Amino acid sequence: MGALLAFDSLIVLVLMLVLLPVWAVFRRLTLSGMVSLALSPLAVFFCKLGNVQVAAVSFVAIPILFAHRRNLRDELRRLHSERVAKRNPEPRDKGVGS
Repeated sequence: MGALLAFDSLIVLVLMLVLLPVWAVFRRLTLSGMVSLALSPLAVFFCKLGNVQVAAVSFVAIPILFAHRRNLRDELRRLHSERVAKRNPEPRDKGVGS
């Protein structure tokens, strides 16, 4: 992030603007950060910052996403299991006996 800030501070602002709504949906910083990083080249493109900036963000995003692929898989698995648990709550034991 520091390298992007030194390269073009507007790109970091775009990344933060992408991160906020994604975090509001997922409520997990790791997953939100990775999703916003994946969407950042598209956001920079739509902000018309230029091809060099789009390429710079892409070249930063790809290795980071590749390095965190296991974290992404774990976070998505955890998110899915929480949603399944909310839909299908386990029956509670009433304590029938004695």
